Amino acid sequence: MGSVERSPQANKTPSLHLRPGDYGRRTHNPRSSIGAASGLAGVAAIFVGAALCAISWLGGNNRVTALLGGIGVVTLLLALPLLAFGAHCFDCVDRDAKNASRDAAPRSGKG
Repeated sequence: MGSVERSPQANKTPSLHLRPGDYGRRTHNPRSSIGAASGLAGVAAIFVGAALCAISWLGGNNRVTALLGGIGVVTLLLALPLLAFGAHCFDCVDRDAKNASRDAAPRSGKG
């Protein structure tokens, strides 16, 4: 049986980090996942908080509806920081992408 030779390129495992020649490739950025999860949690908190507040208003006057109303208000208030953090993460991803594309652009200067 003959042996099969592999090229040195076939033994390399793909990396998720940018190397000097990789600026045109897409890589996974954990900030985008964190930002998406935070933004989605913020949107869900708005709907859940609004539903809990509506249930407490329509439910009458007892301890359970008062508890639901309090949880609904807290959930609505938590939505704002979650949405703001998600937006911040996406801004960081956008800034990093702009910096990477600016660094990868050929420089034509007289220097």
